[in-house]
Amino acid sequence: MARRNTKLTLLRLLVGLLWWGTSLGLPLSLFAWSLGLGGFSWSLPVHVQLLGAGATPAGLSAELSNLSADLTIQSLADVPSPLLALGLVAFGLVLVVLWNLRAIVRSLGEEPFEARNPTRLRRIAGAVVLLGILGPLGPIAGAPLVQRVAVPGVSVYAGLDVDLSFVFFAALLLVLAEVFAHGHALEEESSLTV
Repeated sequence: MARRNTKLTLLRLLVGLLWWGTSLGLPLSLFAWSLGLGGFSWSLPVHVQLLGAGATPAGLSAELSNLSADLTIQSLADVPSPLLALGLVAFGLVLVVLWNLRAIVRSLGEEPFEARNPTRLRRIAGAVVLLGILGPLGPIAGAPLVQRVAVPGVSVYAGLDVDLSFVFFAALLLVLAEVFAHGHALEEESSLTV
């Protein structure tokens, strides 16, 4: 029992650190950044197209894909509004995930199959799906930053990077939510029979 309590304490500590680090860390970083006390780096998938007569042998054009541009943004004013909005929505979704995760971890010590845990897991799954959908929109919203790169004879545009692993993760969370709902039903049935 003591070993279980130690694991639960460590899990609570980890989730608490994630919550406070995220909920305070990002706003403080943005505040410092707005004061000009640092920059923000972002790795963005890009495609490069070499254009014109001098670009390639025999004047052919060529396209390079699966590249990544590391952009450093020095000022909050340089961030395109759609990218800033997307970032704030993603930040809110991460907070939804962490808030619900904290509530689940807190309930594990007293009543793991609490009636609210399946709903919390479904919320996390929904937030994961939305984060997965927002992910590929980042390069599109950040396209104005990439287009600022001006090199004669080279066209640079933001690429689309789609990752569907979030669907698997969300499905796993929904299955886990159903397991918790079934566990809660069994626990209620057991309490009524005794």
